Amino acid sequence: MFDGIWSQFRDNPNYDEMISAGAQSSMTDLSFLATETQKWLHSPRRRMQLRGNAWYHYDFDDEARAIGRDADGMPVYASEDTGRVIDNQYANLVDQHVNYVLGKPFTVTTTDDAYEAQLNLIFDRPFKRMLSRTAIDAINEGIAWVFPYYNAEGQMEFQEFPAHEILPFWQDAEHTKLDCAIRYYETLAYEGREERTVAHVELYTKSSVKRFVFENGSLVPDVERGAEVFYAVADDGQPQGWERIPLIAFKYNAHEIPMVKRVETQQKALNRTRTNWTQMMNKDINTTILAVKGYDGENVKDLREKLQKYGAVLLEADGDVQPIEIQRGCEDYIGYITQLKKSLVENARGFDAKDDRVSSNPNEMNLRSMYSDIDLDADMMETQFQAGFDELLWFIDQYLLNAGVGDFTQEDVVFTFDRNMIVNDSDTINNIRNSDGIVSRQTLLAHHPYVTDVQQEMDRLQEEQDAQAGLMDDYTKAADVGDEA
Repeated sequence: MFDGIWSQFRDNPNYDEMISAGAQSSMTDLSFLATETQKWLHSPRRRMQLRGNAWYHYDFDDEARAIGRDADGMPVYASEDTGRVIDNQYANLVDQHVNYVLGKPFTVTTTDDAYEAQLNLIFDRPFKRMLSRTAIDAINEGIAWVFPYYNAEGQMEFQEFPAHEILPFWQDAEHTKLDCAIRYYETLAYEGREERTVAHVELYTKSSVKRFVFENGSLVPDVERGAEVFYAVADDGQPQGWERIPLIAFKYNAHEIPMVKRVETQQKALNRTRTNWTQMMNKDINTTILAVKGYDGENVKDLREKLQKYGAVLLEADGDVQPIEIQRGCEDYIGYITQLKKSLVENARGFDAKDDRVSSNPNEMNLRSMYSDIDLDADMMETQFQAGFDELLWFIDQYLLNAGVGDFTQEDVVFTFDRNMIVNDSDTINNIRNSDGIVSRQTLLAHHPYVTDVQQEMDRLQEEQDAQAGLMDDYTKAADVGDEA
């Protein structure tokens, strides 16, 4: 199971020798896995994944801003009460992408009706909610993982893991096949009344999940929770594994680049500009500064008090008061913020719903132009999600085969994502009508804006046709009886 791992640091691994070494070899394996886990926990890639996840949840604590320097030249950072402003356009763009691709239910089509019915049962509402969470984590972190498993009743269910919990060991440079994978997560435990954090490490292999506790950089078998858990148990009590690692990658793009990496500088600049402006506006100053000449009072405080109390002040004979207006630079600020948001949207490959093209002339060409960037991003995301579904189908087919439902391993399945965009339904329906006779009815129904379940709609159409045929038969019989009379 460690072929790919061992090949990374040993030219000619002797597996017989490793197995015969017994416990010593196992300790070598655990030491390697512990070392890799420790490096990964503090790697730049994982820090980026955690940043994307945190920003989506409006946690910008890693963006502490230096507001000056002390007497020794060291930076002084803003505290919580300095009026920091968060304008989280990043989270809006993540939701925009997820709802654009998965805002409407995807459809599943196959030539086998029984297979399609089983898939629709499996891809139910809980699964689609899970898939939305998977898409959010994939965009935030570049990749997310789905774990298929059997529940207590022997039915297949799915759990989603964000990328910052999974350390994959890939067999290939394209990241398509897994050797094994580690899951790292933390829980809270109590020793008496003292709360402590427990770091868990789970090693996913084809045969089972091995559990460890990560302590002081070492992996210790988790005997309290069970050091090894099998994926299933046969009727004869024998543990059952998979032929593949039961972790399916759902990628945001082929290179697993998270959105936060594209827009990090723009989002930081936006928050910083908003904060600076708010702090300046909230300062306890008036809108004007008074330039006073020949004032016979004691100090500036005395002058301000008399102005507030009497609205006037006595000056010397040659005295004068000239107000100096404070210029806030609102136009420059608004222009800069506008350009920042535009740059953020462009780098995230999203769309601006307040685009002038929509408000001034919302025709089909303008709408398509507005969606051009997010369409390119959605195309790449759909390609990767299709690959994830193909891998997931292998586990589903094995589940249906083992459950005695049928052998569908040779059946082709098509997943159709109905993008949630502003469209002219009339144009779409006309295009579908014009394609009648060129494309199958099943394909046309899958793209119809009013259809959510293709097979159900086909059954309804068939029922209507049968009913109409029955009426025609009754009419023909009645006509024949009339002619005979």
